[in-house]
Amino acid sequence: MDMILRQLSDQIIFWMAWIIIPILMEIIPAFLSSLILLKKKFAHVLRADPDRFPEVTIIMPVFNSEESLFGCIESIWVSNYPKECISL
Repeated sequence: MDMILRQLSDQIIFWMAWIIIPILMEIIPAFLSSLILLKKKFAHVLRADPDRFPEVTIIMPVFNSEESLFGCIESIWVSNYPKECISL
């Protein structure tokens, strides 16, 4: 009888390990990662404009694309970045 109980307990421990290890190593981390991604998706972080904008230089290499050059320069000019901080 003692031998049967020992074998039964060994089998229970074996199968519990086969159930518990995947849950601990795969399912729980995947669930927690999903929660973190959902939190990041729905969290709206309002960023204030900086007190000072750095000066930027925009270099546009152009070769045989005069039809798109005006649109490119125009998109830079209508941006909300301060004009005095942009040098083309």
